[in-house]
Amino acid sequence: MQEEFKALMHNGTYVLVPLPQGRKPISTQWLYKVKLHTNSLIDCYKARWVAKGFTQRFSINYNSTFSPVIWIENLWLLLAFVNACNLEIHQVDVDMAFLHAKLTEEIYISQPEGFSLYGLKQAPLEWNCTIDAHLCKSHFEPTDLDPCIYIRQGHHLAIVALYVNDCTIITHKSKLRGVKQIIADSFLIKDLREATSILGIKIQCDQSLGKLYIQQRGKINNILTTFGLTNSKPVSTLMLPNLQLPVNTKQHDTFKYHSAIGMLLYLAHASRPDILFPIAYLSHFANNFSPKHVTTVKCIMHYLAGTANLAICYSCDLYNDRDVATHVPIRYCDANWGNIEVNRQSVSGVVFIFCRGAISWSVKTQKCIALSSTEAELNAISEATRQALYVCKHLPALGVDTQQPLSLFNDNQSALAIIDILSSTYHGHMKHYDIKLTHLRDTTS
Repeated sequence: MQEEFKALMHNGTYVLVPLPQGRKPISTQWLYKVKLHTNSLIDCYKARWVAKGFTQRFSINYNSTFSPVIWIENLWLLLAFVNACNLEIHQVDVDMAFLHAKLTEEIYISQPEGFSLYGLKQAPLEWNCTIDAHLCKSHFEPTDLDPCIYIRQGHHLAIVALYVNDCTIITHKSKLRGVKQIIADSFLIKDLREATSILGIKIQCDQSLGKLYIQQRGKINNILTTFGLTNSKPVSTLMLPNLQLPVNTKQHDTFKYHSAIGMLLYLAHASRPDILFPIAYLSHFANNFSPKHVTTVKCIMHYLAGTANLAICYSCDLYNDRDVATHVPIRYCDANWGNIEVNRQSVSGVVFIFCRGAISWSVKTQKCIALSSTEAELNAISEATRQALYVCKHLPALGVDTQQPLSLFNDNQSALAIIDILSSTYHGHMKHYDIKLTHLRDTTS
């Protein structure tokens, strides 16, 4: 708490003034947090004197609030890039980041003990604008791919990726000190040196083998502990094939189904694509789950108990693959026709491989009803193609050659034949799909 007050005074965050007539101050409170390492051990204790932002009124003491953070799939793209180019990846943490930003609105906070920007609705946005201006002044440019990835071209490439006040620095070893100093020139930073974890996700780099791993064993252990499955018996199967779960059933009140699905969804999107499909399927029953649904969720947790050490691996040949231009993303896509029993919607699955590891994956319910398995597969191919076009548009900034054709793999021969512009025999059956097919034919070969 004393460190918090020292930071407030050092940054000149507040000025004690009489409250103007007609203005209502925003109340404040202390918040306490225990920060954990990736192995679930305690790192430090934190105290923040925060404003109760939920009492703010739009257009009176705040306007815009959206603040970007790096998309996690773009972070994995950068890690694959780091491994391919044999670059260094370090982290710095900006202390009291929100206190460095200057508010555009006039805010009155109740006093007696101090003033903090933490808790105000516009605080993240103001901080992002502050760090953005500083990096741009230092010749870093935000990318079109992600506004939180900044690149400085030159003899040695330098990249800064932002997640609020966590700065991930990617560059050659000789340039690390200079990039860190650019940030330290305007902000008080904590140098965390070589990155061993990002956003609570463990990173393990073995440059001698040309491999980089990401995994979340600590997060899995937390989930198992939360639901009393620490000593659970591991299983090798995620979910029974062709499992059909009942709908419109009475809820199983004693199990925290929503919490379980939320924690598992985060894990699936962050580092475990293998569990994404069953979790996405189970999320459809969040409001009408039964003991059978709970059993299926616990089965996934038992599977995680036995596979906690699984990791995504980005690798390259030490002698032939160190040129990132030789690496081209590969797309895989598939579909499950009419998988959702309630409305017979189909489900698409897409995964992108770069440097032999997955950088992006998704499982999505198709918005339109597919009239055949072929249409469901075409929807999945269309989704994968649109994602690939967007990503590949911005890869040249990292030195990746996007002039090479991108490979797309799908196991439905009918869908692939229809995309072939020479297969005019299918046209009569697919007139309602003409626009989507034309786009696919223009972008594939």
